[in-house]
Amino acid sequence: MMYQGLLKLNTRNKATKKKTFKNSLLAKNRAPMLKGSLLASAFCMASLLSVGPIKAQTLEQGVQSSYRERVDTPLTSVSEKNSSPIVPPFANPESMIGDAGGVDPWLRSHGIGIILDTINEFAQGMSSVTPGKNLKGGGSNAGQVGFQLDLDWDKIAGIPGFATHLVTTSRYGRPSNRYYGDWLAHTSEIYGGGGNVAVKLVILSAEENLLGGRISIAAGRIPLLTDFASSNLFCNFMNNSFCGRPKSAGDNGYISTYPGSSWALRVRGRPAKDLYIQSGIYFPEKGMFPGPGNFTNRSGWRFSGSNIVGQTIPVEAGWEPYLDDAEKDLPGHYKIGATYQNVPIADNLYDGDNVPYPISGNRARTRRDTYSMWLMMDQRILHYPETHTKDSGLTLLGGAVHNAAYSSVRDFQFYWAILNRGFIEDRPYDTLGFAYSFVKVSGSRIRAEHLLQDQGKPFIDSTVTGIQSNAQVIELNYSIHVMDGVVFAPDFQYYFRPNAQKDLNDAAFIGFKSHVVFF
Repeated sequence: MMYQGLLKLNTRNKATKKKTFKNSLLAKNRAPMLKGSLLASAFCMASLLSVGPIKAQTLEQGVQSSYRERVDTPLTSVSEKNSSPIVPPFANPESMIGDAGGVDPWLRSHGIGIILDTINEFAQGMSSVTPGKNLKGGGSNAGQVGFQLDLDWDKIAGIPGFATHLVTTSRYGRPSNRYYGDWLAHTSEIYGGGGNVAVKLVILSAEENLLGGRISIAAGRIPLLTDFASSNLFCNFMNNSFCGRPKSAGDNGYISTYPGSSWALRVRGRPAKDLYIQSGIYFPEKGMFPGPGNFTNRSGWRFSGSNIVGQTIPVEAGWEPYLDDAEKDLPGHYKIGATYQNVPIADNLYDGDNVPYPISGNRARTRRDTYSMWLMMDQRILHYPETHTKDSGLTLLGGAVHNAAYSSVRDFQFYWAILNRGFIEDRPYDTLGFAYSFVKVSGSRIRAEHLLQDQGKPFIDSTVTGIQSNAQVIELNYSIHVMDGVVFAPDFQYYFRPNAQKDLNDAAFIGFKSHVVFF
């Protein structure tokens, strides 16, 4: 029955592609593997579900999650009445060692918050690779170890409202989608940007919180998309289309997103308890995201400004209502924002003489301006009071991102998702999730590809092996709260038009995401 359900996902006529969703998913010699994987996952899920009720831990809670939570937390009735500088509470997720014999509560009471966790994401391809593309298929794992240190200097040294933050990571592995020709959305979002170093600096910042938390001023090494176009709900999923933000929001290499960061100043104000507006200035650098020939700051510990290439100015406003203002069980978040960038970025189509570069043979011109805009929302529409937990319920997510078509790879993304947490009464922190993403490749980029192909010239982007158009990704997972500090989520992903190329076979992946908070 599971196979029949999967085979009904795609009923489009694919005769021109000489394949169907069925023969892609149930490729020769792979059906037994898929059956075994599904049975193993079902057995594992049944075993874990039998554990019974346990304490709170979900996929999105861990290193770095507190910064996104801060954006999505309205003023409380207490802070509304307070006009003094305060340090908001640090993130304190459930961990394997609990309170460590009283050590963790003692540290936090003295202004020291520490989190140590690890995330692993495995995806096994279940489809046949496209012949003639030099693709090997298969699966792989990617992961990271994260460390976070928050210091409340009000408690430590009596400096009101002042805190400092440090986040580091160590990443490893690779994503499986590349084995099937896709470079637009990693099966394992945790891959990338780690610089192949033991300890990568992600955040080193100082923050002052004034007027009871109504004003927050932060400066230091900060990823832009930690505060902007962000949500903790995104990382209930594993695919890079959604976690840790809609992929199109970080379309170019000068938008700093975890684990890449740059020097920055960010200011956030809350004129009302359920409204905020924030802005700042970020100074993107060469080497924020290491790659071949681009290792100028792969560790993140190089503080020199010699790599700075321009400025990025983001602006975002948000409304954070409760549908039930009394119980506050149905929170929502509605955001609109944009960035303007003054950075050196190549035009998708034209050279310096405003002639298509595939025709002139010249280099694409370098622009100094580009932009991005987004609209995002999430709203819990149903709560399960029988679970006795505030975070249970049915939540809807949706949004759209638009980038400057003349300089972006993805000029448009639309996504929506559903999260159903605690629908099994005895499993209040288990979460069933489904997500869908549609990405459109920039029209000027597609035109350049057509012109290059017509003239028998290679594509400028070596990851592209055919004309691009649009791509779709779906993801289905079930997040299981195994024990204190441990979450395990069996995961299914399906790619329609990998890499936005019609000449690549659709690809299915099955795997899991695990998250362990040690301390």
